[in-house]
Amino acid sequence: MNKKLNRLKSVRQGYGLKIEQVCKDTNISYSSMRQYEGGYRTPRLETMKILSDYYHKSINELFLETGDDYFERVKNADAR
Repeated sequence: MNKKLNRLKSVRQGYGLKIEQVCKDTNISYSSMRQYEGGYRTPRLETMKILSDYYHKSINELFLETGDDYFERVKNADAR
């Protein structure tokens, strides 16, 4: 996932939340959340939905990337 287009960290900070609080509230591990926010790992679709609901933002607002392969990578990540 492209770091520049991953909005998780900026959205979290905009709400004034610490990463530990988001992890506790969403039941997502700290390690996974750091990787998602850092753009080193693409969350599964189920996790994207959890974060989308938590932040009251669409999945597109949080994770939209340009490039033709993005949705294919999400689909493949969800198949794991």
